[in-house]
Amino acid sequence: MKYRIRQYQSSVRKRFFENFYVFKKKFSKFRDRFMEKGHEKMTVMFIPHNEKKIFNFQISKFTILFFILLFMIVVATSSYAVISHNAVKKEEQRLLMSYEDIRSHLLRFEKATNNMTELIDWVADYLGQGYQRVKLKIAPGWDLAPLAAVRREFGDDLALQVDANQAYRTSDLTTLRRLDAFNLVLLEQPFPAADLLAHANLARQVATPICLDESISGLHDAAAALALGACSVVNIKPARVGGYLEARAIHDLCLAQGVPVFCGGVLESGIGRAANLALAALPNFTLPGDISATRRYFDRDLTQFFELRDGAVEVPAGPGSGAVVDLDTLAELTTEISIVQI
Repeated sequence: MKYRIRQYQSSVRKRFFENFYVFKKKFSKFRDRFMEKGHEKMTVMFIPHNEKKIFNFQISKFTILFFILLFMIVVATSSYAVISHNAVKKEEQRLLMSYEDIRSHLLRFEKATNNMTELIDWVADYLGQGYQRVKLKIAPGWDLAPLAAVRREFGDDLALQVDANQAYRTSDLTTLRRLDAFNLVLLEQPFPAADLLAHANLARQVATPICLDESISGLHDAAAALALGACSVVNIKPARVGGYLEARAIHDLCLAQGVPVFCGGVLESGIGRAANLALAALPNFTLPGDISATRRYFDRDLTQFFELRDGAVEVPAGPGSGAVVDLDTLAELTTEISIVQI
């Protein structure tokens, strides 16, 4: 048996070397033929447009091949340099935008960061006015400490949610996972608006419900986000999604899929506030919204004031949205009138 194995091994070794020598011989012939052809010289003629004299010179095929390869290397290197430059510029722009986002958040809360007691006073004041839910703006460096302070002061029964306004990146997952410890109502828009996959990945890793705000600019965005599992709550801002018909369509989609919504705002006057209140009266607006009393932002408004009573703002009665425009205030604050012919 051992003899047969050795005989088989010897046969295999013999065939291998035979094939190797055949290949080596063919390769040598090809190399010799290539070298012979490569040294052949070609005559190149150059005939100027306005001259009778003809210039000609000889150049080997190797030289021609060398210049072709050199040209290809230059083109490839230049293309790589251009692509790399564009990629660096895009990344630089993204980082600058990220820096500006974070910087704006940090500046916004700089005063409270220097004095956590003042943050606690703000929260206590709003709770004293009757607000039943507290929403804190967070950013890298301003997240765990203020949340811990608020929870320590007001307890676990306070309805507390946070809004990141796209301030975080996927490198912050560890910090975002630690937010689960604060029993939040939701975490709103932690990542950039276009990055639905990052939100979907985070949603699978945390117990805190993920809410989308800036990512939802219309019904199509809402449908895509829900299909990807990027959120379990949607903030509907009529001014951002394109009006109240689109806002109603998003509401109906979320209602059909069992996803709660709440109504956001963009500092509307009383005219927009009244319409937002009507929208927020729809059945799937089950979470406290961002519609506050008029006096939180304005000393004067274009309409009647909306007051907070028992933690809620009443939907105005009357025709349309129920807003009653103060014509005297409107005339006083008007800076320009444009007439559009239809």
